[in-house]
Amino acid sequence: MLGRPKVELSSMVTTTTIVSRIMMLGDFRTGYLNADRLGMNVERVPHLVGATNRFPTGQRGLVAFWRTGGGVVAQNAIRYLEVE
Repeated sequence: MLGRPKVELSSMVTTTTIVSRIMMLGDFRTGYLNADRLGMNVERVPHLVGATNRFPTGQRGLVAFWRTGGGVVAQNAIRYLEVE
């Protein structure tokens, strides 16, 4: 681990009990793939409403959807350390 870049993940456990996962190691560039779907959907919102009483504010707006996903592609490239 000396000289390697490290990233801390706050959802990992801080106390060690039996079967607690305390660290992940591996080559994340080959083991995990982030994928973006081509294209973005944009729709017009004809009437925006207020936050408190849900009445129309007299404004128009846009809402945009962009789809992303990810997953493990090489299972042996990433491992976690588990206390037994």
